[in-house]
This record gives sequence, structure tokens and C-alpha cells, in this order.
Amino acid sequence: MRRKLVLCLLLSAWPVCAGEMAGRLTLNDRPAAGITVSAVPDETSLEEARRKARSGPRPEAVAKAVTNAKGEWRLAFEVPSGQPGKIVELHYAGPGVARGAISGHRDTADSEDIGETALREGATLPGRVVGADGHPVADAEVLHPGSFDSVRTDAEGRFALEGVAESGNDVTVRKPGYATAEAVGLRGGVAAAVVLRVGLPLTGVVLARDGKTPVTGAVVCVEARDAAAFAETDAEGRFAFRELAAGRVLVAADGGGGGIREL
Repeated sequence: MRRKLVLCLLLSAWPVCAGEMAGRLTLNDRPAAGITVSAVPDETSLEEARRKARSGPRPEAVAKAVTNAKGEWRLAFEVPSGQPGKIVELHYAGPGVARGAISGHRDTADSEDIGETALREGATLPGRVVGADGHPVADAEVLHPGSFDSVRTDAEGRFALEGVAESGNDVTVRKPGYATAEAVGLRGGVAAAVVLRVGLPLTGVVLARDGKTPVTGAVVCVEARDAAAFAETDAEGRFAFRELAAGRVLVAADGGGGGIREL
């Protein structure tokens, strides 16, 4: 019994450093109550590309807080002694406001008073997704601008995004079998029409500088006029895209220590 007690005391005494962030949200110069503030881990461009190539989930928030009647929020983080903090972005969402992020990146090991952030009024963005033949595309995923959320189209291809800005919204739409499409500069309250076209395949291989050795785990990006797609090479350096839009594209491969090459 004594040994167990000593072990518990040692574990509970492990030093922990605490970081803290605080601020205040306003809407039309008034406190914005009931708004959720989330600290989401930041990704490097390569980390984001590799996640998309693997169809991985978006990073989960490491902490959340809801603003009080004064619009105030506070986030607390525990960082084990000797360990670095996490670099995060602060996202906000809630009733009546346009979703977005507080400018800048922050370290969870630090303490900071961010001050006041003015929010914009939210709007609803309705729309419809159809195929090249004009028929509705059901169950297409519509990504929310300014956040990690998404909605899906109904049987008639219709969707509605809540909490968008009054103008300047960029929306991405995707569904297996179709090339990803992006509609830019959309206004809240104005119905959007998005056309999905059947995707085309593109395959290839990434080789080292000697032109012979395959590069495993390289991230390949294909940029088209409307959207970008990502893939990761296999053990033979091969990659494959199944659903690209027709037309000219820019292909870039990031091999990590092997450098970056564009075609």
C-alpha cells in the first residue's frame, strides 16, 4: 500500500507549465456572447498537403471556450515541463456571426491577452450543385469558407451554409467520381450554382535526381484553374489521381530532403 501511495504522489508532482490566452469579441461595437473560440493546431503547408493526400481528418481543437455576456473568453493549456507548446490558430463561430479566425499564430506555452476582436455579421449562403448535364448532384460535400465544417447536398443538389460573410466567400465542392470545383467571391444571401464534372485520371512516378531511384512518400500536388489535389507516392515512387478536371495543370512534387520539382 505504501509503495502505491508513493508512486501516486510522484506522478501528481510532475511539473506542468500553463499557458493562457484571453480576449474579447464584439459585434457592431457590442459584446458578442455565446461565441465559441477554438484553438486549432497549425499545419505547415507540407503537413496539410500530406494530410489531404491521405484523406486524413482535419486537426481537432486542443481547447475551446465560449464567450460570456461581456464577450470575454479565456483558454488555458497544460504543457509538460521541458516540452514545447503547440502552435495554434484561434477560430470562432456562433449564432449571428460570420465564422473566421483571429489573425496570427500563437504558442500554447505562452500567456497572452489578445484584446478585442471585431466580428462580422453572419449570413446564409444557399446554393445548388449540378452535373455537366444539369442534373442535381446529391450527397456532394460543400466546405464552409473560413472554417473546417462542411454540409452535404440533398437529393435536389441543394445546400445552405450558415455563418458566412456578406461577401467574398470561397466555397469548395467535392464528391467521389467528380473533379473538385471551387466557386469564389460568393455573396451571402445570393444563391450559388456549382457545376461538378466527371474527373479524369493522371498517373506518374517521382524519381530522385539520378533519374532512376524512386522517391517514396513524396507529396504530389496538381493545381488546376479551380482547385488543387494531392497524392502521395508509394514504395515505387508512383502516384495516381482519379478525379481531375480537364485542361492544363501544374504538377509539383515535394520529396522532403530530395527537394521540390515542378512540371
